[in-house]
Amino acid sequence: MRTFYEKVGLHTVWQRHNARYTQLAEIYHVPLAKMTFDTEIYLKMPSSGYLGRQFTVYLDAMGAPGQTNARQYASDYYVVISPTSSTAIKMQQIQHTYLHYLLDPLAMKNGGAFKRLEPLLEEVKNAPMDEAFKTNISLLVTECLVRAIEERLLPLKTPETQRSKDLDDADKEGYVLTRYFYDALGRFEKDPAGMRNDYTDLLGSIDVGKERKRASYLQYASEAAPELLHSPVIPTSTFS
Repeated sequence: MRTFYEKVGLHTVWQRHNARYTQLAEIYHVPLAKMTFDTEIYLKMPSSGYLGRQFTVYLDAMGAPGQTNARQYASDYYVVISPTSSTAIKMQQIQHTYLHYLLDPLAMKNGGAFKRLEPLLEEVKNAPMDEAFKTNISLLVTECLVRAIEERLLPLKTPETQRSKDLDDADKEGYVLTRYFYDALGRFEKDPAGMRNDYTDLLGSIDVGKERKRASYLQYASEAAPELLHSPVIPTSTFS
């Protein structure tokens, strides 16, 4: 008796589309490799030191075109991409998750350094960002650092007006330490030490009173930007 799969000709369907799947994988492979390499070089922090953890990108050719989902399960990070008809790759969205993959362990390792920063949470209660950031200083600080690094990794030709707007937008959404980290990273770039060594100093140099006062004058936006680039990467057990 023929099986269900034989009746519907599933193997034939796979053979017909297999070449396209292979082509999609090849399109993403080179830019993904470059992104991870450039990010690690900037942070002076190779991902090879993260034994027992993984960062995986899946291509979902049958998903809604252009949709990207990022999730964390324990120490493993996943990004699911649904390609579009164009060859444009939303690499920033993937890089955002990759930066969390590299930096989240540093936050966990230096948990005691966040206690003195908690007063900043009082100033972001009315911000439009995800509630998790308003109650967990570690999540908020890491997200701000990720966004600052993203700005630093923009192409050199990016106008200063655009960078300034991005930092203003971060403030308006409640990510009030993004501007501090952006400036501090300018000094980090000149230091031969990597992020693992400089991380504690970056946190320890935050002037809580100064940053809290600055945050108290901010006018928050009515809602956060919808792009994945501006969405939290928070531990979860299921895809939404």
